[in-house]
Order: sequence, then structure tokens, then C-alpha cells
Amino acid sequence: MVQVCRTFKDFFCQEEIWRKTWYNFHPFSVGIINSNFYSHYSRLRCLKPKYYPNMKNKEIRVVLFGLDQSGKSSLAIRFISDYIPSAYDSTIEDAYGKNVFLKDGLQIRLIIIDTGGSPEYSPLRDSQITTSDCFLVVYAIDNLKSFLSINEYVHDIRFHDQEQIKTSPIFIVGAKSDKINSRKVPLQEAIDFSRSIGCRHFETSAYHKDNVDDVFLEIAAEGIHNIKMRMIYDKLLTGEPFVFKEEVDPLYLSRLYSQK
Repeated sequence: MVQVCRTFKDFFCQEEIWRKTWYNFHPFSVGIINSNFYSHYSRLRCLKPKYYPNMKNKEIRVVLFGLDQSGKSSLAIRFISDYIPSAYDSTIEDAYGKNVFLKDGLQIRLIIIDTGGSPEYSPLRDSQITTSDCFLVVYAIDNLKSFLSINEYVHDIRFHDQEQIKTSPIFIVGAKSDKINSRKVPLQEAIDFSRSIGCRHFETSAYHKDNVDDVFLEIAAEGIHNIKMRMIYDKLLTGEPFVFKEEVDPLYLSRLYSQK
């Protein structure tokens, strides 16, 4: 069924649609931020628009955060060039680019920003967050300190001054999964923590290339989705009509038409 949401108010009063099609729930939004914007935006994410803006060859910027030697650079280089760095080299900020096809066939340009993990580089973080679309927060499964640092990075993103940053997708990535014998961070604990802050969790191995492609393609797809939703949200704020293809409860439609 096709429905036209004529006003911003009409769109957000669709409680039946919200309950039936809710997905990508963000506990972070309700439990911590608790803002009207994010509450409304979360409802917007559950609807699938019939007409999306054209995203072909769209440039998506992904930032990798994490402590030094957490595996960020190896992860990025392995994805970009299929090369495994043989020696550790401290990073200040490196950028890589690659054209990729997402699962739905959409071609985009993925820009990967590899950041330094030393405290001396933390003043650069705000500008790195502001100019990016999505984030990978990386820890090493054999380094508990790197796992405990996740909160700081996620906090800086979720409580950023710019509203559109707060809704950007964040993945928690456990690197060096091949070092299973020296694991310091239990897998289930990492998964539970990621869920508690509204993030998806992956474990990767640059050495074996386990989940390397998947994590970048998945974060890129969520970045595209977030940009689309933001465009639609802005369009709705102006009061312009927008068409959605959704199953609509007949009771809701009868109430909507009775108000006109």
C-alpha cells in the first residue's frame, strides 16, 4: 500500500506503522540522549521510502578509532590492498579510497580515515568526527585496555554538537581474532556491551582476512541508509509530501481520513 505523509505531524503519529516495522532500535537514544530529535529520528529509520535520492558513486567517509596497536591500520590496509603490514608504524592520520559495490549492487566511493590512537592526537578527533559519515571503533581481543577505551570514542560521537552525527552508525570491531590463545576480551562480553550502547559488533582478522570485507561493506551500507534517512527527515521538516510504501493499519487510515 502506498501512503502519502502530507505533514511532519502526520508522519510521526503513525503509531501502528511504528510498532509493526520497528527495526534498528537504538537503546542509546532512549537511555542516554533522550532527545526529541533522536526519538523522532528513530521512528523515521523504521520506514522504507519508495523513492530514495540517487546515491550512485556517493562518497562515504568511514573513520577508524581505537588505541595504538589495536589493529586499525592492518584492518584498513588489508581491505584496500589485500596486503598485510609486516611491521608496526604509528599512525597520525592516513586516508585510503576504494570503489566498492554494496550487496544491493550500488557502487560507492569508500574513504577510510585511519586515525592515531595516542592521547596526543585526541584534539584531532572532533574534526575527524564532524567530516565523517560512519565509524568503526576498533579494539584488539588480546588487549583489555583497548576494549575499555571504547566508551570514550562512542561518547564523543553520540554527544557531538551536530545532531546528524548523533545518528551516524557505529560498529565495534574486535581485531586480531586469530590470536585466540591470548584473548583477554571474551566474545560474549563484547557483544553484550555493544548491544547495550546500540552498536553492532564484529570480530575480524587482518591476517586471515576474516570479516574484513564484511565489516567495511556493512558500515558503508548503513552509512548510505543513514544519509538517505537524514535527507527524508529534512524534507519532512519542510512539510513537503513524501511517498512511502508500507503496510498501513486500516484503523489508522480511518482515523487519519476522519481528521481531514
